[in-house]
Amino acid sequence: MRTKEQRAEKMGNKLVGEDIKKKIDAHRENQIANYKLSVDDLYMLDKFVKMIVMGRIKNVHLPYYIIFAKELYRRKKLYSGLQFYNEMILLEDKWVGRGLDFKVLDDIKRLFWASYPQVEIFKCDISLLDGEDRLG
Repeated sequence: MRTKEQRAEKMGNKLVGEDIKKKIDAHRENQIANYKLSVDDLYMLDKFVKMIVMGRIKNVHLPYYIIFAKELYRRKKLYSGLQFYNEMILLEDKWVGRGLDFKVLDDIKRLFWASYPQVEIFKCDISLLDGEDRLG
């Protein structure tokens, strides 16, 4: 078993500044490229969300719709298929519960899932009750 001094020396050797710098420099180019891609994606996402919500919401609510879209973006990076679909529904329920418009959120979801089914909200029309099959 190593002594306390031996363990401290081994840890000290791992923390030499030049070694850490070499490790960081080795990944620097990839990190910069990934960061630029993410920034570009988020910029475009911001533009699309603004186009979707234009004239449909109050301007003070815009940041919440952008946050919803960014949460979907983050989930899209982590999940795919049915798992992403479930996460998307959970996020939508969360934001509808906070008072955001369901139809606008539904349109934002289409940015991430193009074949997402169009929601048809049932509306009862009095003309549907006229005729032989009316109630009562």
